[in-house]
Amino acid sequence: MAHIIQLLDGAVYIISQSMFLLVLALGILIVNSRNSQQHIDGYNRQTLVMFGIAQLLILFRPNNPTLALVALFPLIRFVVVRSLLAYATTAEPPVTSSLPVRGRQRTTSGPVIVLPFNFPLWLTTRTLLPIVTLTLIECGLLAILPGDGPLIPAAVIAPFTLILAWAAFFARQKLENTPGISNWLARARSHWLEHGRSRYGSRFTGFASFALVIGAFLLTQQVTLVPLGERSYFIGLFTALALVFTGMFMMVNEADIISHMVGLLVAENGLLLVAVVVVEDNVPLTFIVAVSIFVYIIATVVILIYFIKNLQRRPGDLNIRAHRRLGG
Repeated sequence: MAHIIQLLDGAVYIISQSMFLLVLALGILIVNSRNSQQHIDGYNRQTLVMFGIAQLLILFRPNNPTLALVALFPLIRFVVVRSLLAYATTAEPPVTSSLPVRGRQRTTSGPVIVLPFNFPLWLTTRTLLPIVTLTLIECGLLAILPGDGPLIPAAVIAPFTLILAWAAFFARQKLENTPGISNWLARARSHWLEHGRSRYGSRFTGFASFALVIGAFLLTQQVTLVPLGERSYFIGLFTALALVFTGMFMMVNEADIISHMVGLLVAENGLLLVAVVVVEDNVPLTFIVAVSIFVYIIATVVILIYFIKNLQRRPGDLNIRAHRRLGG
């Protein structure tokens, strides 16, 4: 039995390191994409792999339920980011909307007004509630599971991973098929396909992203205390730093505000990897990092559904060149 556990532990480790490299490869593809649609699609794939990494690493840290909360953030963004970006892209909210409320239809004239935003936050909250509930159940199970090996956590966590992934796909489909949001998406895709090209050309972008990855690798070698080649989280730290660098470069290189936001989200994925990799088994510190990232994500959502929306006064205003000067 001990030999089986050792083999399983080694297999999980190899798979997790491969997934780190997959996240990095997706980050490079996002930076080198030709338009905003490819940026958004690549980011959604990256968030799913991030969720898988966190779920897989729970096998190494079965006594750290806070790691499940960290895994929740990519899943939530997978559900809502495309709708939020579509809302930020469209010049005007839809005129009419019909949304289900407790088994009946409610029709409103004009956009759905919730708080200072036009985005239907109440519907989004209801859509995400099953995912949050399942994650909290997972956290409770991780708190009571024995931590002496990966077999028992694997038998419990694997079904939750599949259920959460299915719930995320179902929630996003439900959200995006809602009248109003579906209109935003249909109108936004034409903009996403047309905009999002890099300022300095594909050759420079490819060379710069490669140089940033090499720089992240060299810097990680300097800061890590575990030599390369031993069982460590070197690859995870390297991937996290590379995502931060490439995300920041994307914010500088792209001429479209939506692509700037995707660059910010890619850098956020690097911060999430830092929370997953660096914190080790320090549960209180993991909780602090998780809360900090949650506050940061809330700030990003405010930027998406309020600040950017107010920037777009005229068609084409999402181009960064339209905002070089302040206007009254």
